[in-house]
Amino acid sequence: MDGHGVYVWVSYLFALGVLLANHFSGRAFLKEELKLLAWSNQKSKEESEAREP
Repeated sequence: MDGHGVYVWVSYLFALGVLLANHFSGRAFLKEELKLLAWSNQKSKEESEAREP
């Protein structure tokens, strides 16, 4: 690597860090959205049951 190995490996590690951060933040966002959808579904189900005689 002709003396540039440090820069190359730092770049690889930085890119890996960005990819991992993107992966885990996406999973956290998806988990929160699923929780919101479940809450919304439960609320609409309760409302429809309350309207039935």
